[in-house]
Amino acid sequence: MSVATKKKGPAKAATFPDHGSTTPAKEMAMNKHFSSTETAPAATPIMELAARLRNAYRNGEAAEGEASDARRAGNHSLEWRREAAYSHFDDSRISCSHMLSMERATTIEDALVQVGAMVNLLDLIKDGYPEEHEDYRVKSEFRAMERLLFSVLAVLDQRSERSLPDLVCTSFANFHLSPWGKMDDVCGQEAAR
Repeated sequence: MSVATKKKGPAKAATFPDHGSTTPAKEMAMNKHFSSTETAPAATPIMELAARLRNAYRNGEAAEGEASDARRAGNHSLEWRREAAYSHFDDSRISCSHMLSMERATTIEDALVQVGAMVNLLDLIKDGYPEEHEDYRVKSEFRAMERLLFSVLAVLDQRSERSLPDLVCTSFANFHLSPWGKMDDVCGQEAAR
């Protein structure tokens, strides 16, 4: 049958890869280290945000590590792309943290995540506070807020079925920066004398 005598039928529908996405397989393979589908059973809006925060932290850390590796290898194109990816994941982290303030906690886990977010926000405020205005009183008030937040955070973490690092990630709320641990270290040394 010649080309001129072929019957024209309806146009074929576009076909997509069989991996369930409209993204080409090659591009998916290139970005396989970035997790966008990891979700935990989320019973509350805050737990849904916590899952999104966890993905933003993990993906951001992966992008930051790959940017560092690319820098050492002299691959400036990959370094730039991974730094750009890190910035986008950081934007997602900031956005999710702000959205946490728009939800009311209904469980211990919700409250734990929100107090962790408050610790992070206090760090951001402290880091952005003008040094020339940081007198003893201001520094004392920042320390008081840290003690209050970490005190509540520790109680919530003990009462919660899941720990804050499990709900979001290890670096969220920086438990290692708790002033109570530093004070306990000194008190323990005094008791040993």
